[in-house]
Amino acid sequence: MVPKAMFGRVRFFMFGGALLLLGAQVRPDTIVLKNGRRITALSAIEEGDKVRYLTSAGELSLPKSIVDHIEKGAFAATPGSPGAATANLTITPPEIRPAGGGIEEVERAAVHDGSIDRGYIARLEGEA
Repeated sequence: MVPKAMFGRVRFFMFGGALLLLGAQVRPDTIVLKNGRRITALSAIEEGDKVRYLTSAGELSLPKSIVDHIEKGAFAATPGSPGAATANLTITPPEIRPAGGGIEEVERAAVHDGSIDRGYIARLEGEA
């Protein structure tokens, strides 16, 4: 004879597994807490005085007393991985401009006839 709690847990995992197999067709549940925070879960069910939910981190539960309501299938999942849109953002590197103050003058004074003027560089370091 299988205990009732064990049967409920097996049923919950089977339901969660079925949801995972559906992939992009899955519409996640949103658990809205009384403090306004929202938790997105693959599935959420009320069991007695707890709300059990399934995430990529595994099965978790909350006391029912802190849950305002559960929104079933709150939004449709987008194709691809959740970070796909972020991974394909075009990012422009910052423009590199030389600092003001005559960099060209320093370059001309520090290099003479293909060799470095170490005395000039030492004077610059002493002034800094």
